[in-house]
Amino acid sequence: MAAQTPAQRPQPQVQRPAQQQQQAWGQQQANGQQGNWQEQQRLNQQRQQLEQLKQKQQNENQQRAQQMRQQQMVDQQAQMQANKARLEEANQHRLAEQRQKMEQMKAQQQQLIQKRAEEQKKREEEVALKQKEQISVLAVRRAMQTFRASMPEKFDENKQAMDEVIAQELEKCGSQKERMEAEIQQAIEQTKQRIEQMAEMKKKQEEAKAAENERRIGVKAKAVELLADLEKMVAKAETAGKGVVEEADPFSGDKDMKIDEIDACSSAVEEAGKEATELTTACTEFIVKESPQIKAVLPIEGEDPPTCQADLQKLVARVNEVRTTTQKTVGKCAVEKTKRTKKAHAKTKYEKGLTSFKKFDSDKDGKLSRREIQAFSKGEYGFSVPPETLDSIVNHLVTEGAKGVEKDNFHRMKIMIGIAREVGIDAKRKVAREARDKEIADLKEKLQKKITKASDLVTAAIEGATKAEKEAHPLNGAEAKALKSTEMLTKADETDSAIEEAKTSLTTAKDAITALNTETEPELKGFLASEIRKLENQCKPIEGRNTKAAAISAKFRADAAKKNNSELEKFRVDGLALIFHHQGAKKLDHEGLYLEFDKKKSDKIQESPFVKFFKTCEKPEGSEGLSEDDASRLFNFLDEDDQGFISKEHF
Repeated sequence: MAAQTPAQRPQPQVQRPAQQQQQAWGQQQANGQQGNWQEQQRLNQQRQQLEQLKQKQQNENQQRAQQMRQQQMVDQQAQMQANKARLEEANQHRLAEQRQKMEQMKAQQQQLIQKRAEEQKKREEEVALKQKEQISVLAVRRAMQTFRASMPEKFDENKQAMDEVIAQELEKCGSQKERMEAEIQQAIEQTKQRIEQMAEMKKKQEEAKAAENERRIGVKAKAVELLADLEKMVAKAETAGKGVVEEADPFSGDKDMKIDEIDACSSAVEEAGKEATELTTACTEFIVKESPQIKAVLPIEGEDPPTCQADLQKLVARVNEVRTTTQKTVGKCAVEKTKRTKKAHAKTKYEKGLTSFKKFDSDKDGKLSRREIQAFSKGEYGFSVPPETLDSIVNHLVTEGAKGVEKDNFHRMKIMIGIAREVGIDAKRKVAREARDKEIADLKEKLQKKITKASDLVTAAIEGATKAEKEAHPLNGAEAKALKSTEMLTKADETDSAIEEAKTSLTTAKDAITALNTETEPELKGFLASEIRKLENQCKPIEGRNTKAAAISAKFRADAAKKNNSELEKFRVDGLALIFHHQGAKKLDHEGLYLEFDKKKSDKIQESPFVKFFKTCEKPEGSEGLSEDDASRLFNFLDEDDQGFISKEHF
């Protein structure tokens, strides 16, 4: 049996009275009992005796442990010697067995080598025989392969060659002879069957070729017929196209034409062009419909290559030529009509304009004097020509020695009178424009005040966002996260207040900008739109900044809530530890402990006595307990229903 260590051996029973005496002494001290000096002396003597007895027992235990360790070492050495002897004997026996097994394995290996050599020789002889058979088999199969590929005209020749090879090599095939005979017979039957199928197929191909040739002849005949019809249609279209050119011939000269002559010629060209267009359209539709059938013509055996597609292309080119010529002629006619019509109208207008010249030429001398020019201006325009303008007209348009303005300068005279009229109108316009400019300036000044007010609101919104960011930025730092949860929530409230102010400022600024976007004078629309755009661009980043600050505050508040839960749980654990410690220190049962909180016996624990308990209760050495604030938070945490008290049942 292994020796027991001092820790494993049962301790002497004498210790239990000593412990009981110490507990009795401690109990006497805790209860505060009074003793006299003799009792104190007696207790001191008992403690000394207990210490001496404990020391004696420890010495005896150490001696017994030392003896047991020495005996254990002697037993272990003897056991090791015995184990070593048994190991040597086992090693000698194992070596002898290994040598015997090696001799047996060597003999078995020699027998195996001899057996393998005999088997190898037998396999080589079999391989040599199979190689000779395989050569003959391959020769027969090559001849069979050539025979299988025979065309009808080479069938007999290849059959005779295969028979010669079979006569020479079949007997040499050995064990494969029967199989080769079956393959030869199969090759002959399959080849005959294939040649018969080829002959049948060739016959069907010749019949199909003849039928296809007949079909192609019919298709070609139909295509030739269609091309003949198209030729007639194209000829009609070309005739109509020439008619368009002939009708447009009057527009090709420089001869002046009257309006009715121009309209008659234009109408004739349009009618001819319409007819030509209809014919070319009919040709195009015919080509689209019938061209696939014409193009489907294929070469016919024994005939020249077909020219249907080439003939179709030539006809298409002719149709396109007619269409192009017609369109160009009609377009040129339209341009010429416009130009000649304008010229005819101008000539008519010029001649009509001379009517007023004749009307105000009172002396009928073919010239307008100063008096007649003034009468013309008043009669035609209701405008009295200024003297300086009359002088300019006479100086520039009346030749030396003449009595007035001649017909050739009548148009220039009207232009000079028109300029004088515009000068007078411009003076009136200038006065109206100056009055309008003053009105716009006054409106712009009032508008600028509103813009400035809105700009101040935008600036206030920017400052609010900056303040919110300034409040939110420290919340990401380690210093803020190291605060208590209540302090963190206070910080979050302050930040949320700044963010709310920033959002309110931004809303006010946006409302002011929206109020600017009202109906205004056309001259101020561009200015107002530019200013509004500037203010809106300033507002765009603010909302994002406020949102970012709000996100930081929300995350910080969530962290504070988590930390608050963690702190409250710690307060609960610490509070329970203090309560249990106080209960043990005061030797209180559950009811007595409850009365420490509810001295009025109202079956309700109020916050004030709850907080006061943790301030005055017994605390473990080195423990600071719970502060009033922490105790108040613990009370609110335990008061889950916000009743303002903790019921006795819940406690």
